[in-house]
Amino acid sequence: MANSNLSQQDLYFELNTSNGEDISLEDFQSFVDRVITPRFPNGLTIFDAQGQFQDITGEAIEESSQVVSLAIEDTATNETAIKEIVEEYIKFQQESVLTVVDEDIQAPNNSLCQDYTSDMFASIEVDFW
Repeated sequence: MANSNLSQQDLYFELNTSNGEDISLEDFQSFVDRVITPRFPNGLTIFDAQGQFQDITGEAIEESSQVVSLAIEDTATNETAIKEIVEEYIKFQQESVLTVVDEDIQAPNNSLCQDYTSDMFASIEVDFW
């Protein structure tokens, strides 16, 4: 029997500040340890990403990012925790944190591990906070 109230939340954290300074991987890990892990102690996945975006001046910016992926229950409490994480990271002089939400993932009861098929990822929501 599958658990149908899970969502996958992917948060994209830029590693450059708006004033051009780098956020080190050590500082980012400290942020994860201090801000994310206490809110989601059951686990998360972090991976490197390279991307680009258009800043508020219209300039295309290329930079490194860290993506934190969470498979969590779709609850108001968890949604609030995500917003708190984003608000904390914006204090690193960030314009936004890209959040991609898939509200329709399936996993067997008591487990978040399963081989996913493409038809399981049908509804995706993208937010900039």
